Amino acid sequence: MKIHRRRVATALLLATVALNLSFTAFAQNQNFSWTVTGTGTETWYGQNVTYASKTASVSAWAFNPSDTEYLTAGAGGQGTYSVNLNAGPGTGNCSATVSYGTTIIFQDAVGNGNNPPSKSDSGTFQAVAGQTYTLNASIFADASSSIEVTVPQSVQTITNTATRTATMNGNGVVNPSDGQKSVSGFYAPPQPQNGGAISGVSYSLTWNNPNVVMFFSDTLTTNTTNPNAFVIAATSGPYGGIAQPIPGHICIERFDTGGEGIAYHSPDGTNHGDFRLSDNVSVTDQEVADTGYYKVFWTAPGEWVKYSISVAQSGYYSIIVWAGKIDGASTNHVEIDGVNVTGQLTIQNTGSWNYQPLRKDGVYLTSGYHVLKLVMDGCGPDWGNGNFNGIDVAMIPQITQQPVPQIARLNSNVTFSVGTSPATLAYQWFFNSNQIAGATNSVLTFSSIQYSNSGFYMVACTNLAGAVVSTNAQLIVTGPYLGIPQTVPGHIRVERFDVGGEGISYRSPDGTNHGDFRPSDNVSVTDQELANTGFYKIFWTAPGEWIDYTINATHSGYYSIILSAGKIDGASTNHISIDGTNVTGQLTIANTGSWAYQLLRKDGVYISRGSHVLTLAMDGCGPDWGNGNFDDINVVDYGDPQIQTNNASFGLRANRFGFTVAGMSNQVVVIEACTNLSNGPWLPLQTNTLQTNSFDFYDASWTNYSRRFYRTHLP
Repeated sequence: MKIHRRRVATALLLATVALNLSFTAFAQNQNFSWTVTGTGTETWYGQNVTYASKTASVSAWAFNPSDTEYLTAGAGGQGTYSVNLNAGPGTGNCSATVSYGTTIIFQDAVGNGNNPPSKSDSGTFQAVAGQTYTLNASIFADASSSIEVTVPQSVQTITNTATRTATMNGNGVVNPSDGQKSVSGFYAPPQPQNGGAISGVSYSLTWNNPNVVMFFSDTLTTNTTNPNAFVIAATSGPYGGIAQPIPGHICIERFDTGGEGIAYHSPDGTNHGDFRLSDNVSVTDQEVADTGYYKVFWTAPGEWVKYSISVAQSGYYSIIVWAGKIDGASTNHVEIDGVNVTGQLTIQNTGSWNYQPLRKDGVYLTSGYHVLKLVMDGCGPDWGNGNFNGIDVAMIPQITQQPVPQIARLNSNVTFSVGTSPATLAYQWFFNSNQIAGATNSVLTFSSIQYSNSGFYMVACTNLAGAVVSTNAQLIVTGPYLGIPQTVPGHIRVERFDVGGEGISYRSPDGTNHGDFRPSDNVSVTDQELANTGFYKIFWTAPGEWIDYTINATHSGYYSIILSAGKIDGASTNHISIDGTNVTGQLTIANTGSWAYQLLRKDGVYISRGSHVLTLAMDGCGPDWGNGNFDDINVVDYGDPQIQTNNASFGLRANRFGFTVAGMSNQVVVIEACTNLSNGPWLPLQTNTLQTNSFDFYDASWTNYSRRFYRTHLP
């Protein structure tokens, strides 16, 4: 198989993106199936019967003149009646009912008695038009007795119809090496449902996977040897058995099979080339012999060529016909399923075998299988309509999911991604409008990001149909100033608040830096007290302001947090949080006057080993000079619980050795003992929680040792 490939370059935003398009090879031995539907009309008949009733009493018997009735009776005696039933057209049921006041004996025509009767009696007869019926009765009746006769007057025929359908499935196999062929199957005749007759039956065909069976027509022909079978005649279909995939490149030499007037039309009926010699389309690879690159040439006005295509996704496409002409100009167009979708495409004089793209954008194609037709319309008195060496059908790129802005901690991993339609495009990422070398996938990943990665990212998505650029996605990298957390225990330098900016590493209500340090941030920092000494303070604070500091605790334990703060006028409240939890409660700054400072202390704050974010938050103040000034946060060890050796609790009491452990309320204390300070081992004796600031410990087994050493520590 010879495959046509083309390399196309598209320039966008300083980026040159190379896009390789290749044709997918055809599959062999493809299964396919169909459904045949039979449709017909069932006709059946019914009757609508009209009845008439006659009623009379024994003393006053009268019917219409068209009937003859006879009735004789004596008061209290016997009598007979006879009825001549002119039933009218058709047949139907005839009934006679006799009602009476006393007793009646009702007999049929042959005189059989129905005895004993009830107060009323009736008989039903099958009446036939033109016949006379006589009913005999013995009556013991009074004048209230009567007889009613009902006969059919007319019978109408009713015609009923309904549509009946039936379906039948079939299947087959296409081997492209077989070329064209026919397939056969069986009809499923529709059946009556009301006992009528079926007429006007027709059959229709539906392909269940037309990508394979585009070889065949939709016309069913009766099999001459079996009236219950049909034949599907082969007509035209994709070269090799599989439609060419779209988006993709249509190889010009792979026009459909089927021959003249079906898959193509060649006005001169001659193949002037050297490929597919049994067809009359002129195809050659003479430009570069045996390379697999082909062209259709020696074309003429009125010529056309069909290509079966399979569109993967509905959307807007660009159709690009690669064409050239040795002399003059010519006009052409492209059809999809018989509809002109490009309008006139004019080939200018390109000289010899040179080619130019003839482009039509915005052609909407639905997913599924279609037939693309290249049509040569007209040319001047020169060398025909031109030469063609390929058709590209590319989906116009669209972004379905934009890259998402992100805030990430220093040294973390970050991923940007873009969603596109179609999914396969050429990509180029940009950072602050500058191309990122090697960033040519739909996903952009950073490992261990740094502050230098902060900025704006976008991606250009490109194919033959064009390009689309994403929106900018900002990456903000936040973390410790200079990239190194401040160590505790130790002093936290207030000017070294975290990197990240407004709303991320700090909040400044007025959005202004009134100081002279880190001017790109909105926290007011200055060293004006002792110019150029390196000692800084945060000032011009306000309620609602907060500042983050990344810290690293060298060990787990209880700490004291000491905040150095001052206020020129009035008082203000503040607090400190660790990882979002208020650990100090309210810290109130009194009026210290100018730049004087006081120490606000909170003991017993537990901090686990590792990295944390400490936040200094300004809560509120009176109508004065804001929340105050801050020049230091000192985090020191609060200290382990201590064994009190200088009070009365230390020593023997009640024949037990004991002592008092002093520490912070609610502090968890572990007590251990050993007999050798040099070698240990230290054995845990007790773990206890200080309910107040101390508790008493007693060692019940002290007498088992000649000497024993004790120590306490935090868990």
